[in-house]
Amino acid sequence: MAAQPSTNFQGDGQQVNESIDLEAALRNSRQQDGGPEPDSDNPQGGAQGAGTFGGIYKSSAPADKVLGGAASAPPGPLFPVPDLPPQSFLTSSMLRDMSDKKVRVLLRDDKIFIGILRTYDQFANLTITECTERISALNPDWDPVDGYHGKLPKWFYCDVAVTGAITFRGENVAICSTIDLDKEDDPSPIAVLGDEQVIRALHAEQVQARKDLEARIAAKLKKAGIEPGFGMQV
Repeated sequence: MAAQPSTNFQGDGQQVNESIDLEAALRNSRQQDGGPEPDSDNPQGGAQGAGTFGGIYKSSAPADKVLGGAASAPPGPLFPVPDLPPQSFLTSSMLRDMSDKKVRVLLRDDKIFIGILRTYDQFANLTITECTERISALNPDWDPVDGYHGKLPKWFYCDVAVTGAITFRGENVAICSTIDLDKEDDPSPIAVLGDEQVIRALHAEQVQARKDLEARIAAKLKKAGIEPGFGMQV
């Protein structure tokens, strides 16, 4: 459709043509772009429904919406997330890879248990079979010089069997780790298997000494106006 010329009237009634020839502007634009001359019936240039606007317009026409079975599939996620192994999760689901394996469980009261992890739940409550409790005590004759050269072991330990299955509440578990079966039987330079009665006596003595030290530190903190807590004063 051709553009209608605009008119303006002066005070004496004389009509003045101030029309802008849009067809000429479109024709000049097509010639500068090297395109074909637009037809008079189609000044935009090109065939009707060709998918693009001719002349001074460079953008493409919007695509027609397709309904029904011919509709295109929805686009995929912008950043696809690959399937991650259980070790990548920081929740109790990471225990999936540890099921039916030999594990070492460290409780918040410093007790250590070793056994086969059988079941767990979303609260990290663990059930272990074939369990043994490992009791360890610091060697009273150990010193840094001889210990550095491997002459004296730093720790004595013993394993006490626990019958049946044992369940640990998740809130009491500090660390749960798997044991490398290939290196389990290798002798350790810092820990030696010892007599159970001797190790139990040393362990009880060292635990009591630690409690006395914590009590003295707590008393000094309270005297200074500081409330100790969570075992962080040592």
